[in-house]
Amino acid sequence: FFLMIRRPPRSTLFPYPTLFRSVTTAQATSVPIGQFCVATLGDLVSPPVQNITALGFVTASSEFDSTFVTGNAVDRVTNTNWYSNGRTGGDSEVFDWTITNGSNTLLTGIETDAESMGGFGFKLAQVSVINTAGETVYMTEFIGLPGNRVDLDLSFPEGTVGNQVRILLVDHEDATCGGFAELRVFGQPFG
Repeated sequence: FFLMIRRPPRSTLFPYPTLFRSVTTAQATSVPIGQFCVATLGDLVSPPVQNITALGFVTASSEFDSTFVTGNAVDRVTNTNWYSNGRTGGDSEVFDWTITNGSNTLLTGIETDAESMGGFGFKLAQVSVINTAGETVYMTEFIGLPGNRVDLDLSFPEGTVGNQVRILLVDHEDATCGGFAELRVFGQPFG
């Protein structure tokens, strides 16, 4: 068994001295102090992905009544629910989350919690991301919801940028209403 330990360098120069060339007097006078930095730490480090649900507002194609409003789906209380008015407007519902300031941002995914009462879900869901120009930048296929529970945990492809998440819910489990408890949207907060 041999252990080799490398001797420290005899010179104080780095092994790549061409990276640290001297500046001529002409260059030094034309470049203000501190202007040599190409990027700041903020340019190199992306803001963390976080729950940005509170940075947006929600709308839906219908509400069951004043007790089960769209705002219940983003109130961070899992035993309050948003419910649609059932099949009176057709057998599908649209639920939208939109960034309040109208700008695009990096969106990384969503989570939903199924409605807390049971029996008021949907059979299928389709999720889309839409940008400020109204273009759909990402759309899932229809997702079968096991047990008719709107319980989604979905990551968007890397680099998905938009300002609206749309959830299309199809085929009410109950003819009177359908919905879910909570929606969480994840991404990078805008500046």
